[in-house]
Amino acid sequence: MDDWKIPTGQLDPVGPEPFTNDLFERRALATRLTKLIAHMKEGCVIGVDAPWGDGKTWFGKNWEADLQEQAYKTVYLDAFKTDYFEDPYLALSGAILTLLEKANPQSENIRKSLIEIGKTLLPMGSRILISALTRWTLGSAGSEAIKEFREEVEQGTSKIAEDLFEKRLKEYETEKESLNNLRRELSKLALSETKPIFFFVDELDRCKPTYAIKMLERIKHFFDVPGLIFVLMINRRQLERAVEGVYGLKGEEATEYLQKFVHFFLQLPKRRQFGPPGEKDFHRIYGRELAKRFGLATEQDLEGKIGDFIDALAIFAFLMDFSLRDLEKAFILFSLFLATGTGPSNLPIGPISFYVAYLISLKIKYPRIFSLLKEDDSSRQGHRNGADLIDHLIKKAKSSQGIVSPALDSILKLHEAQVGEFIYTQPTNFQSPTSLLQDVYLYFQKNGISFKDPKLLIPSIIKRLDLAID
Repeated sequence: MDDWKIPTGQLDPVGPEPFTNDLFERRALATRLTKLIAHMKEGCVIGVDAPWGDGKTWFGKNWEADLQEQAYKTVYLDAFKTDYFEDPYLALSGAILTLLEKANPQSENIRKSLIEIGKTLLPMGSRILISALTRWTLGSAGSEAIKEFREEVEQGTSKIAEDLFEKRLKEYETEKESLNNLRRELSKLALSETKPIFFFVDELDRCKPTYAIKMLERIKHFFDVPGLIFVLMINRRQLERAVEGVYGLKGEEATEYLQKFVHFFLQLPKRRQFGPPGEKDFHRIYGRELAKRFGLATEQDLEGKIGDFIDALAIFAFLMDFSLRDLEKAFILFSLFLATGTGPSNLPIGPISFYVAYLISLKIKYPRIFSLLKEDDSSRQGHRNGADLIDHLIKKAKSSQGIVSPALDSILKLHEAQVGEFIYTQPTNFQSPTSLLQDVYLYFQKNGISFKDPKLLIPSIIKRLDLAID
């Protein structure tokens, strides 16, 4: 364990072949979707929905690679990397042009249509002014600036605006024809293929709300043609919040607005079941992979070194609803915990594994409680909040999976001890929460680590997890 490491840089999500190390069995979903879409002649927009950090990019990249192996034409756009563009039309057009680099009879016609439409969309001054005129026409101009602009037009003093509006009316038919040409040529391109063309749009929910919503609108208005399949890798709730922020829609209204642009949503499956050690649990499976990736153990000695920690973390990952990215953060903190401790770094952490896993989980999912525990002021508010949280998790564990964990009870006792509601005594029942604390005491004593009072356990671990420089 002395050669532990924190992986740096972005790992290539696609291995030697698509869906290598498919720990969450997502290839099956890709296969079903491909079969569903294979003979679809109409255009379609699919939303693959999952929270941040749950592997949407991994799934999208591997599905694209799998499609390419089956001779599908694909294009992949990371929307967040183009978030600084004024208009997402530019990013969408660039991705289409990338697809056209493979010589195609329609390529020049499509290129010309893209450019003609771009000319009318991209000039900044025209966009702002026409937006203001449109809002005024619809009677929704609420700001003082728009009201002043309206008064100037009424008084005939905004000659520039009048000229521009008249010019835009004359150009309407030209723009309409350019749009028809683009859709016609794109449709020819897509239908000339024996299989649909897949256009993946990733990281849309990380973009500015206005950019994200405009991306959906541009896809619908300009690129929704037969034979072209858009796959949006999104956090649906985050996009609904974007709609709420941009248009002021609430709840079901925001949901209905999104449905105008996405034909159907599907949830990226996540295996959340939890079982005893030895049973198939996907938090444990991914934890084992992370332990090897971080150099904490090999397959041969993994159980002996950090098996207890992986089992403990799996419990909190389930109860606190971890994403895959949360699990990665947990192993970074665990690596740093091992590196900053006293004594040999290859020492199995034994009985304290559960408490380390708890505080790491707390730092990731409940940072406010972690900060209060670190401050450790006279009010003991961190311990009061921690006790309330653990009490909630105990009830959740019993109700959802029938889990009864003395270790969870022992954490509750540790918090209660700090607020004067529990006095540590020598255990008589060795399945009781206090017997676990006795195991911790003996573990520290055996390994030459100063530890005299169970009340010091949480502060001692927090000190090693708090990486701030005072």
